Parts: sequence; structure tokens; C-alpha cells
Amino acid sequence: MADHGTPPPHKPDPQYRQQDHIIFAALALPIFAVTFVIIALIVTLGQH
Repeated sequence: MADHGTPPPHKPDPQYRQQDHIIFAALALPIFAVTFVIIALIVTLGQH
């Protein structure tokens, strides 16, 4: 069973790269928000 109908994906499609950027942004934004909250907590606790 050799599937010679579909060519091997050498270079990614622009749509795939855009989707990859969306996934990266969706991962990076919560991480940034959590880090910001942790820093704010440390600063607030340090003031007491």
C-alpha cells in the first residue's frame, strides 16, 4: 500500500503558518497573564 497520490509536505502552507501563530499567541497570552499576576502578588506581599 503506497499512497502516491499525495505529495509529501515539504513547505508549510501560509494558512498553516497563520494557524501556528494563532496557537502560539493563545499559549503565550495566558502564560503572560499568569506571570503578571504572580509578579503583582509578590510585589503586594513584599510591601506589607
